[in-house]
Amino acid sequence: MFIETHVPFGLFRPLWNWLTRRLLEPTYRTAHDWHLESLRFRRQWDSLGAGISYSLHLENAVFSNRERPVSVMAVRNTTDRPLTDVEILVTARSATTEYQERHRFDRLFEKDKVVSLPSIPLKTLFIDEDGIRTPYSEVEIRLVSVVDDGRTMTWPSWVQVVRPTYTEWFNSHHVHRWEQWWNTDLIELKKEDLKIWLRYVLVTRHEYAPFILGECHKPAWFHELLLRIGRPVAGVVCRPAVVSALFWMPILLRLRRLPDKLE
Repeated sequence: MFIETHVPFGLFRPLWNWLTRRLLEPTYRTAHDWHLESLRFRRQWDSLGAGISYSLHLENAVFSNRERPVSVMAVRNTTDRPLTDVEILVTARSATTEYQERHRFDRLFEKDKVVSLPSIPLKTLFIDEDGIRTPYSEVEIRLVSVVDDGRTMTWPSWVQVVRPTYTEWFNSHHVHRWEQWWNTDLIELKKEDLKIWLRYVLVTRHEYAPFILGECHKPAWFHELLLRIGRPVAGVVCRPAVVSALFWMPILLRLRRLPDKLE
């Protein structure tokens, strides 16, 4: 007697998720950390005036891995003396609304001071019949006052305006796996490098062999033969699916890994 049994894939999903996470997550994490390092908060500082510099990070509502996403700002004293009291006003503006955060920094001197900006909306995009909209178009950082050696200084021109870009939606690669978003720009970059290398080895080096040092001694018919073989092979191995397989294979076999540091 034959008994037909059906085992739904859902029963194996936890095992599949565990296996793929164990094999792939280190590479995804390296790629994501590489991306965060390239945009690292406090990597770039801008002058606000009166010896004050600031670093602003506008958090993304979608591509953030923080448990509680929020924008942050760091403030630094670039003078050689302590500033008793510093007041800064941060304003995010849209066509109809202003979001404000006012912060006072007591005794700003040797250490940077960091504050969160919960009133500033997270970066996101809205698409409706009117087109693409954003919660705000610019952020103004205004140095309201500085107490230096007991003297309070104010100046209306101590203002910087930041116009945020949303290139992470259009110029970056992201995937959602294991309940979080990962930036995969580094992975895609390495795949493109592999594709270029494959095409060079199979085609380009033989097309320009007379001009490449070390290849001139080989007869022309030899390169022509390799070209006849290499062109159709390159047409196959340079396809996205094949390049992706060639990229992941040595990583899954623990023969290669992505670089740990930003290049």
